[in-house]
Amino acid sequence: MLTNNKTRSGFTLIEAMVTVAIIGILAGIAWPLFDAQQRRGHRSEAIAAAMRINNELANYFSDNNTYVGYTINTNITSGLKYYAATVPTLTATTYTVTLAATGTQTSDAECTALSIDQLGRKTRTGTASSASVCWGSN
Repeated sequence: MLTNNKTRSGFTLIEAMVTVAIIGILAGIAWPLFDAQQRRGHRSEAIAAAMRINNELANYFSDNNTYVGYTINTNITSGLKYYAATVPTLTATTYTVTLAATGTQTSDAECTALSIDQLGRKTRTGTASSASVCWGSN
């Protein structure tokens, strides 16, 4: 009588397929969460830049008694990779700073652009239910 004392080791095809399926499910859940967190991080950088521009404009006004003539400091905007900063509305007594999403950040449908004016009113364009979703708590 011959006996086979060899023990088998390794994975069966079914075990490997189940493992791949579990990894796929976890990746399908984790990737959108990671992507959303990245967008929020990029948005935070834009908010910081908007606030710095807002402060510069306040200082400019106190020195010149007008907003006319202000140009955005490139030291602020050079670090922005996912937003473009502009001051599309600039008069002697009013302004609006706008940061529009660029590149991959344009997939952030909630907050495609952030704006702040001379009164500190924070607005957004996008599908977010309120500006506080984009700007954080007011």
